[in-house]
Amino acid sequence: MNLVFFLYIVLFPLCTLLHELGHSIAVTTMSKSHAKIYLGNKNKSKLNFKIGRVHFSLNLSLNGYCSWENSLSNRQKLFALIGGPLMSLLLALAFGGISTLTASNTLTAFLIGIMLYNLIQFLITIIPIRYPKWISGYDSDGSKILRLLKSNKKSWRV
Repeated sequence: MNLVFFLYIVLFPLCTLLHELGHSIAVTTMSKSHAKIYLGNKNKSKLNFKIGRVHFSLNLSLNGYCSWENSLSNRQKLFALIGGPLMSLLLALAFGGISTLTASNTLTAFLIGIMLYNLIQFLITIIPIRYPKWISGYDSDGSKILRLLKSNKKSWRV
């Protein structure tokens, strides 16, 4: 029971934060823009701080959001949008790989739980959908990627 509590209260929100950090890493490495990471309700944040060009506004929550200035090119926006799901996929692969190296059944189950959360987060964010209002009401990363790719097909030609 303590393991489930720890996963849900501490590690799952941390994985969501890392997903959003994936977006912000792409924004800040490919441009001079600032990124803002929100975890939970951005109007009721309990913890606010800044590291470099990334601003954090955090609550203990399983949903998050990353925003950036509109000065990004289409290419930069594409990488920024892909950054979050890519981070979730990398976390899922890492925790899955580490779970195969453990001898303890409890630790293996723990790592597989984190792997599954990140895999589900990857799938839910990469599939083009609009989340229900009780989650956020926003479009998924996949939906934004698809809309960006459709918006100006000629600008993507090399």
